[in-house]
Amino acid sequence: MPQSKVPPLTPFGVALLMLAGIAAVLPWPMLAAHAAWAFVIAMVLLTARVTRPLAILLLGLALGGQAVDTVRSGWLAPALEGVTLSMDVRIVGLPEPRGRGVGFVGLVLSPPEGHEAGFPRRLRLSWYTSPPELAPGEVWRITARLKRPHGMVNGAGFDYEAWLFRQGVQATGSVKSGERIAAAPSVTADTVRLAMRERLGDALAGEPSLGLILGLVIGDRSLMSETQWDDLLATGTNHLLAISGLHVTMIAALVWGLVRGLWARLPALALRVPAPLAGAVGGGLAALGYSLLAGFSVPTQRTLLMLLAVVLAMLARRAIRVRDVLGLALLFVLLWDPLSVLDVGFWLSFGAVGLLVYAGAGRLARPGWLGEAAHAQWAVSIGLLPLTLLLFARGSLVAPLANAFAIPLVGLIVTPLALAGSVLLWLVEPLGQALLWLAARGLDGLMWLLHGMAGWPMAQWFPPSPGPWVYVLAIPAIAWLLAPRGVPARWLGLVLLAPLAWPDVQRPAEGELWLDMLDVGQGQAVLIRTSGHAMLYDAGPVTFGGLDTGEAVVLPVLRALGVDRLDALVLSNGDRDHAGGFEVIRLNRRVAHVWHGGGVDEGEACRRGEGWSWDGVSFRFLHPDDGFRSGKANDISCVLRMDAPGGSVLLTGDIERRAEQALLASGETLRSIILQVPHHGSLTSSGEGFVDAVRPGIALISAGYRNHFRHPRPEVVERYTALGARVVDTPACGRISVRMGAGGAPELACAREGWPWAWRAPVQPASGTR
Repeated sequence: MPQSKVPPLTPFGVALLMLAGIAAVLPWPMLAAHAAWAFVIAMVLLTARVTRPLAILLLGLALGGQAVDTVRSGWLAPALEGVTLSMDVRIVGLPEPRGRGVGFVGLVLSPPEGHEAGFPRRLRLSWYTSPPELAPGEVWRITARLKRPHGMVNGAGFDYEAWLFRQGVQATGSVKSGERIAAAPSVTADTVRLAMRERLGDALAGEPSLGLILGLVIGDRSLMSETQWDDLLATGTNHLLAISGLHVTMIAALVWGLVRGLWARLPALALRVPAPLAGAVGGGLAALGYSLLAGFSVPTQRTLLMLLAVVLAMLARRAIRVRDVLGLALLFVLLWDPLSVLDVGFWLSFGAVGLLVYAGAGRLARPGWLGEAAHAQWAVSIGLLPLTLLLFARGSLVAPLANAFAIPLVGLIVTPLALAGSVLLWLVEPLGQALLWLAARGLDGLMWLLHGMAGWPMAQWFPPSPGPWVYVLAIPAIAWLLAPRGVPARWLGLVLLAPLAWPDVQRPAEGELWLDMLDVGQGQAVLIRTSGHAMLYDAGPVTFGGLDTGEAVVLPVLRALGVDRLDALVLSNGDRDHAGGFEVIRLNRRVAHVWHGGGVDEGEACRRGEGWSWDGVSFRFLHPDDGFRSGKANDISCVLRMDAPGGSVLLTGDIERRAEQALLASGETLRSIILQVPHHGSLTSSGEGFVDAVRPGIALISAGYRNHFRHPRPEVVERYTALGARVVDTPACGRISVRMGAGGAPELACAREGWPWAWRAPVQPASGTR
């Protein structure tokens, strides 16, 4: 094609090509090594119009590769994990209350002596031992123990490692001691935010809406309660109670109207500068100030850039298309921070505006503002559905109704009241408190309504996780469904979206046994499935930091796999690392029967000899029996044996040597292909006699990454590998999935090995045989 006939690239087209190049590096981080070559080739290709799209794509790849390599190259060296190190750090951003301690991000100014080369630049730290008051910008000389970024990986639920990578965090750790060596600067955006948080905390002490107002005013959601956040998610209104593009736009619009009105009443000024232009400049400055107060999140960046583009166009007296404004904003955000593509807010913010632009293109105006608002709500709700399911694994069926009254209430009433009240606290305190009181009452009423709606039957929708092709298919489906009138058979878009609602759920065949040992940290949760039944053995821990893995890990996995009912739940013992998640699971899933090994009020105690059969697979408790006595609660753990045509599985809970000896003396058949290693691989379990009697082909260990118990112990791992067992542990594998068919060897898969995402730091397994 002649160059003269090649259409020029629009800003939106350039931005999309740049986005594609950056995004390509995330699943294939090996491309980062070729970033320099990609840049050189792009510079050559830019000289010809016909090759410019490929050049822009390569520029995105180079930009993304450089950003990815910057984080990965600074990951903490494995040899330094767990070592007490001394360093100087500057506190970045707002410190976060964390239980009895405080968490913060530290920028390393002076690395530990002897480790200057390649030492992490950005750390996420927790200070639990007598934490002092911390402020943004302060410099501290600390001693800390660090580890590489690591989170629980299950193929469902929150990906902590991806979140850390997005923040540029190259190591996490805990502070042992510290000394302040430099005070914070007097005035920065973060010090203003901290002062605002403290002042609002005093003014709204005891108010349930304090966390919500902090989210609206300074973008700090750390004090929102779990109930509030759950209600917002359930009603699809979570975007409203943190500073978003919508809030920035509304504040800019209010200031624009105010400045324009006042300016028009001053003829001397209006003759020099038109009132609409003065209003636009005032609105842009208001948007800039509010964005800085919010911590400059991606949605606020997008809105601010779009508003500034409009202001510049007005100053130049030139018309500009909304699509080009959106494209320029997207391009500048990508250039400024390529890893912003890992932000949920990035996709929701640009996606929502892009859908509104597409849904309104080439259409006749609808009569009245109500029709326009309804059409916009429909376009955003249906258009963002695939993205919402991908990011949150849930959909809200009441979101359109909830947003219909929540958006105007929060955007036009509560947010202006909260902002004005926050500023007036420093000027006219009684008036500021009165405005904040009104904002709090508005939020109380809103949350009361949302809490009621969240409890409606079918308010939320948790479909099983569909395959990647379903999301790919959703793109043309949305485009077709939201196409202008006149496009034939638009209803077929709904047909293409149907796989999102009814994805194909894989299930075991008759006689097969599928086992998933979930990655829940220092605890245990094992999902067992046959062709028509599902059982959970242990429910995951509640950590000392308050994380309930029953809610954070187990439930998301059950939803993703399409398990809506548990035919049995066995709590091997009542300790918090095995039974902590029980209450949440019981409240959110139908549980037909509960067995336990003591320490639990519900269900019945498991006893040797009890058993049942499901779909060609037999289940039988081997321990404890009625006559067994031990001074340790661990020894009374339920030991469950499962026999399928493809082999046997032995789940042992936390049993230690005394229970192992009882099992050896019982005469029960212990030999199994798959063994859940007792008590996370501790030295008080897995005695030589027991290991020799079981002789597993695969030994599974559930443990926390670099846990303080040092589970699993190397001596225990060696005991199994010496007999030819393949030892697999959750810190290195993530969720462990074993598929036992009717014949042949079991198939084992690790969630960490599913795809080489850029944020997955290599983890040394407990056994070198894996």
